[in-house]
Amino acid sequence: MSKINYKIREYNDGSSILPKGAFRISPSGVNRFFSEKTSWYRENLLGEDKKFQGSTASELGNICHHVCEVVANCKITDEKYDSTKLHNAVANYINELDPDIYDQSLISSLWEGMSELLVKEYVLQTNTLITEPFVYNEILSNIFPSGSIDAITSTAPTDTWEDALKGTNIGVLTIRDWKTTGTKPSSMGYGYTLQIYTYAWILRQMGVNIEQVELCYAVRPTKTLPARVFNFKKPFDDQAYDFIEGILKLIAESVQAWNQFPSCRYLLAADYRLKIEDLPKAE
Repeated sequence: MSKINYKIREYNDGSSILPKGAFRISPSGVNRFFSEKTSWYRENLLGEDKKFQGSTASELGNICHHVCEVVANCKITDEKYDSTKLHNAVANYINELDPDIYDQSLISSLWEGMSELLVKEYVLQTNTLITEPFVYNEILSNIFPSGSIDAITSTAPTDTWEDALKGTNIGVLTIRDWKTTGTKPSSMGYGYTLQIYTYAWILRQMGVNIEQVELCYAVRPTKTLPARVFNFKKPFDDQAYDFIEGILKLIAESVQAWNQFPSCRYLLAADYRLKIEDLPKAE
């Protein structure tokens, strides 16, 4: 029986893993704490619907992520990759998308070529230790940076995920994130750096010695250019660790302040509509 799940799954938000009542800091939302402060507070602390509910681009990305995951898992388990099962799973997934929201034909025309490049250039060339592990670590009381990582790789072909957890790996461990985009990227970008550094911080807390982070992009074809791939790497050193830990503590302490001082919520969220009483005035 196959050990590989070809069906595209929903994102694991950790609701069945984290303690009851835990506040989750999503790595993908760390940048929004600064760039979209009001929305971040309303969505995460008032329970309002998220502004972003999905798009054609995000679903194309989900499929490309899944293809990379399936092929990598086949390598990890030394199982033969079943192209027919994967194609059927993707076709079923696309057919279930709402055609009034998502461009099904565009996704169908792009996913295979973009995924194939990512697989050939990166998945097949790397020792992937694990895909989609849900990782978390408490930073303040019942506040957990947490999320699912696309992949963790090693430069040593014999390293395993068990080696990484025990600290006995001999290669450089890298967090890898798959991205799809419509235009050629020029860098890792600040927002994505915060996201992937957060994952690296969590793993360091777990005892996994991440030394590098990497984004692998698949770029859509244009009228004049075929689909292309690019990647960007950054070291995760002590300076990077201290940088992201400070940001995560800032977010966590702001959540604590939100809960402890309701009268100050409008100041935290930069939203005057949340003001419930006048603040004491200085003498």
